[in-house]
Amino acid sequence: MLFSNRRMVWLWAAALLSATTIPLPAAALTHYQSTVTCPIDGQPFQATLVGSYRSTGTRLDLKPVGNVAAPYPYPVCPISGFVVYQNDFSGDELATIRSIAASEEFKTVRRQHTDHAVVAYVKRQLGANDFDIAESYLQASWEAERDRPQLVDEYRARALDAFDAAGDRGNLNRDDRLTAMVVGAELERLLGDFNSAAARVDDLAQELRADIDGGKNATLMMAADQIAQHVHDRSTEPQVLTDQRDRGTVGSGGR
Repeated sequence: MLFSNRRMVWLWAAALLSATTIPLPAAALTHYQSTVTCPIDGQPFQATLVGSYRSTGTRLDLKPVGNVAAPYPYPVCPISGFVVYQNDFSGDELATIRSIAASEEFKTVRRQHTDHAVVAYVKRQLGANDFDIAESYLQASWEAERDRPQLVDEYRARALDAFDAAGDRGNLNRDDRLTAMVVGAELERLLGDFNSAAARVDDLAQELRADIDGGKNATLMMAADQIAQHVHDRSTEPQVLTDQRDRGTVGSGGR
């Protein structure tokens, strides 16, 4: 694999579904150069990819913190501007992607938005599911904090809408459904919609208390409680899941 799959940065969801974390040795964020072939025109180009990282914790909106690249920096085709967000595409997908990349609308999106927002746009054009699109907009919001802060709230709102659309369809598995509920509440808090965030946290807490799978619920409840406290404080600042401080995950960038 040349670069991470879409779940590599989904570290917080895994942490919430595990009752324990263990301290890990330090690891620096490193990068390496790799040759990537653009799926649009078949031209090879050099891309900087993540070699190793160490996550020391995770924010309540899923963003890993520590010596990490968050979101993961995907390769970008130098001619078309297409963001190579996965290793392989089907023949039908490639035909559609080439048409998308040649359009004036894509060129406008490419100029105005971050890489991960471009990924969300392409995924929607390809008919991806709402949860997948929500992930990309959420990661775009992290990216915008660094590169285009004026777009952070827009991407958070788009992620929230897509998570809600995924939940409304009623076909999410339990883990994704609970992730959508927790992150939805956190996004509403970050956007300053405190009443909606409080109502969503209450719904989540009731469901978790009624769920017999209590082994998975303790950390989720901790996250919900922390969101509720920040809502009470009327805080719109990003916050780290407190039991994750100085703990985390060491890994490599999927080489």
